[in-house]
Amino acid sequence: MKIAVYYLASPKTGGWVTYIMHLFKALRLNGLEPILIRPENTKKVKAKSFCKGVELKIVPNDMVYNLVSKMPSLIVAMELKEDSLNMAKRILSKPNGTIIHHGSGQTPDADFFKSICKTTKHISVRPTIKKKINDFGFNCTYLAHPYESEKVDNESKYKCASIARVDFVKNTHLIVAANKVLKEKIKIYGTENRLYSHFKIKETDLNWKQNYLGEFNAGSAKMIAKQYESIIDLTRIKNDGGGLQYTHLEAIDSGCALILHKDWITPKGSLFKHGFNCFAVADEKELIELLSTERDFKTIHKNSLKLMELHNISKCGLQFKEIITNKEL
Repeated sequence: MKIAVYYLASPKTGGWVTYIMHLFKALRLNGLEPILIRPENTKKVKAKSFCKGVELKIVPNDMVYNLVSKMPSLIVAMELKEDSLNMAKRILSKPNGTIIHHGSGQTPDADFFKSICKTTKHISVRPTIKKKINDFGFNCTYLAHPYESEKVDNESKYKCASIARVDFVKNTHLIVAANKVLKEKIKIYGTENRLYSHFKIKETDLNWKQNYLGEFNAGSAKMIAKQYESIIDLTRIKNDGGGLQYTHLEAIDSGCALILHKDWITPKGSLFKHGFNCFAVADEKELIELLSTERDFKTIHKNSLKLMELHNISKCGLQFKEIITNKEL
């Protein structure tokens, strides 16, 4: 069965792209044929490579009405911009549509939900977002995001690195501040938000790029991570947290212990516990103290391996298939 998967967003790297790569593998394993589509103001259909194993079809806006009537629709990611929201309303104006909701800053307000077809199926990859949508008065199913595990041998040449993007919600400036004190510096990889680095990071350390090793493609995260004992991700988002991001899964697959922000592990129902399956810090002082003393990273990593089964690609793919193809929900 063909599924029209709509990408109503612009990022070409990061979590959404990684999510789509794994989701497509999961759906294909369960007999579906997903087609990634982005409607644009164009007259011709164009195809381009999007990520490993996934092609993106750019189609004219007017073609969407025809596609919606031919096959089930799935909105996999959506920016909260007027044109994206209007297109989403068009796609979800008819039955047999599904939308996946991600972080709290990527979830539309209640008015959006009231403007789409009542039979639209809602999936959230975060328990906290499921509750928010339920509070709007709409049913929403929490499904862990699928992940194809491919373990690599850890070399542990160095102590710690960040493979998250350089951005406000990632609190990279805390890592930069810690690096001013730490003898063994934390290496920083990932896409740089230049607005953030100009106004926030540079006020912490003008020379921060001495430890910044640049961007990397979605397929090479584990090749970087396996060189380190630990991977740090200081994501902090209001009304969000408690679950695993792809950065976390890739780190665990690479034999690394996780260092997270305390605010990420504190929500009710959190999968994480400081000192058991991760380490958690609130600021640069706690980070400096953590990395300046001897820690049992191997045991932390061993305990975190139990979290991987929640994201088993085949099982998750089946759960997604059951909702996307079920007309009765």
